[in-house]
Amino acid sequence: MKGYLEKGKFPEELMNILKSLALERVDDNDDVVNKIGNYDNLEIIPLTNSFTNHIYKVNWESKSRNSSVLVRIYGEGRDLFLDSEEEIKTFEWMSNNGYGPKLYGHFPNGRVEQFIHGRTLSPDDLRNSDISAIVAAKIREFHALEKPGSTNPVLWGELRKLLNDAKTLSSAEIKKEFSLENLEEEINLLENILSKDSSQQVVFCHSDLRGDNMIFNETTKHLTLIVSISFPFHSTLFNVL
Repeated sequence: MKGYLEKGKFPEELMNILKSLALERVDDNDDVVNKIGNYDNLEIIPLTNSFTNHIYKVNWESKSRNSSVLVRIYGEGRDLFLDSEEEIKTFEWMSNNGYGPKLYGHFPNGRVEQFIHGRTLSPDDLRNSDISAIVAAKIREFHALEKPGSTNPVLWGELRKLLNDAKTLSSAEIKKEFSLENLEEEINLLENILSKDSSQQVVFCHSDLRGDNMIFNETTKHLTLIVSISFPFHSTLFNVL
């Protein structure tokens, strides 16, 4: 099931998380846990696929209530761009402090999150002044977060690592076509310019501000930012870019 979620083929760790949640949510003698173990009452709804994740809504029924969670399965090659262990630490810290969805558990190639009711935002939504004001306010909240640990930006080191990987894997023709030998000079130039700009404060950034990472509840007007970040500290300009 690498990268995907198939009924009858859940990893044991995922199944244990679902059973544990089911036990917490029943208030009768329902055999919901056995049903989950046999996949009898599990409904799997693919939501969307991104470059690094496959996302599913998983529903189950009991006598007293229906429950839903979001299951995120990491895609192949994801670790080339993201540090999943650091991402889980950041996500868990945010969850414990009331930002974003709750984290119910994680397993080697994915995690289980609270299912947030709402819709993702389209480009037209983001052009709406009322909605964009809500987005701006939420981003300001993010910038004010003080996560324990190092706040040093790691963007430049990550860019150099990716560039070195690209050079190692590319043929001479590809290196020439994409001017890979000149890119480190450009990275150095950008780092030098931005590090001297005193207006660019280093803050906790979202790092992937796209409409499909924003869940908006029309009724409550509440916005939830879905975050998948390993190293969140960058200059404020990085969030705009």
